[in-house]
Amino acid sequence: MDLVIISCALGVVFGLLGLWWSSDKSVEHALDLSSILGITTFFVGFVFMAMATGFPELAVAIASLWKGVPGVAVGAIVGSNLIDVSLVLGLPAVMLGTLNVKTEEKLPLMLMLVIAALVMALVFVIGVLSPWHGVILLLLYVASIWWLWRSRAVKVVPEEVAIEALSAEEVLTRKRFWKTRMKVIGKLLFSLSLVVAFSKLSVDCAVVIAHHFALSIQTIGVTVFAVGTSLPELALSFQAVRRKEYSLAFGNSFGSVLEQATLILGFLAIGAARPLDLRMLRPVAPLMFLSYAIVVHSLMKKTKVGCQEGLGRKEGLALLLLFVVHVLYFLFF
Repeated sequence: MDLVIISCALGVVFGLLGLWWSSDKSVEHALDLSSILGITTFFVGFVFMAMATGFPELAVAIASLWKGVPGVAVGAIVGSNLIDVSLVLGLPAVMLGTLNVKTEEKLPLMLMLVIAALVMALVFVIGVLSPWHGVILLLLYVASIWWLWRSRAVKVVPEEVAIEALSAEEVLTRKRFWKTRMKVIGKLLFSLSLVVAFSKLSVDCAVVIAHHFALSIQTIGVTVFAVGTSLPELALSFQAVRRKEYSLAFGNSFGSVLEQATLILGFLAIGAARPLDLRMLRPVAPLMFLSYAIVVHSLMKKTKVGCQEGLGRKEGLALLLLFVVHVLYFLFF
């Protein structure tokens, strides 16, 4: 048994090292994709990276539907929607400093978070979700992505030229451009898949260690699994903030929140044999909405002399405090 624990401990270390390396590569490829496609890093983070890092939650949703216990996935989604803001943005802010975004990117950032907050508010008010609610949530996610795509910031491109009028050299240049684009997309998807794989390795090994020390299932759930499903977002946010690509970090966080509140929750509501009951999870709502309010307030702050605007260490500490309160509540109440 000791050998198993040692192996799992090494697995956790190896998984975390792999997670750090693969997340750094993911951020690097995301920046390349943003440059090649001429779109903002926020859009790349919100769509591409958020969808990829949402695989753990989606996997939990599919497994819970398969086993006939969708309530497990509902709890994971609601918990992740708090953690993907409080921990994923709070920890980098405390350890690495203020997170700033460009003025022109603040509106879509706040709008997407407000939409996610309104969706979760309606979900908590309704309490029980039917398949029709699930369809509406899916359509809302599609509409949000469509709006982001239509309003995305792009580079100015030259006039369109008929392919027949292009010289052989121009045709070759365009073909190379498409090959480069697909190569970068492939690298990004591969590195994001490694992020998810290394996260799973770390969590699986941590669960074995937790069981060895006789921790309860509830304790494991609110600690290992709660953080584990948000581990990809946390690692990517750290690397993005380290590179000062704050829009990528915000986009990844907010994209994950909206994806879980609409796409994954909608998928669960449609696939569940019975209506989803979220009423027992309402105690999470105040902490969730307070974390959203802290982030929105930090984005709306005016610049002061000698002081950076954005999500600073004070706001980061407040977000981490909300995360701790969330964990303690489910541990002792």
